[in-house]
Amino acid sequence: MGLREVETTIQGLGRQAGIDQVVTPRMLRHSFATHLMDAGVDIGVISMLMGHRGPRETGIYLHALEKSKRAAFSDNGQDRGLYDQKEEDQ
Repeated sequence: MGLREVETTIQGLGRQAGIDQVVTPRMLRHSFATHLMDAGVDIGVISMLMGHRGPRETGIYLHALEKSKRAAFSDNGQDRGLYDQKEEDQ
């Protein structure tokens, strides 16, 4: 199976799943790593699974983890100040 066929297949599956935007192999890869990180999987393990040279290369997924932690903490918007204060204390 060639690259173009993989892209076409993934895009078709995305449409079948009701996803409005075009789904790409890169999006799936990024989502996979981000979900592993959200689940608390060690960054070294994620690095190995992603085929990265080391954990530092995997660090690009940390922004998504931080964003999801912030959203989970401040669902109602009232706790944001507490979260920001915790960040400053670290």
